Amino acid sequence: MDLCLYKQLEKRKAITPIYKDLIEDYMTYWSVKEKLKKDIKERGVYIKYNNGGGQTGETDNPSIDKLLKTSSKLKEILLQLEIDLDAVGEDDDEL
Repeated sequence: MDLCLYKQLEKRKAITPIYKDLIEDYMTYWSVKEKLKKDIKERGVYIKYNNGGGQTGETDNPSIDKLLKTSSKLKEILLQLEIDLDAVGEDDDEL
């Protein structure tokens, strides 16, 4: 993924330290997104809770809200990088 992002920046001759930093941020958020998806898959949309005071039940998995925020941040970074969203994930030869 990061290679695809770098290739798009190279094509525009836009490899700068700030863009490189944004790509590193993007990859960090992408890693977090994958962990959140794994948590949702493993624990489900709702999780059981026990507050220790005798109350038990189910509540929303907090990973869902975090996933939405993380995905939004990923899109924001792509916009800052002026990345062609249709080209993300394509073969490097096509860039």
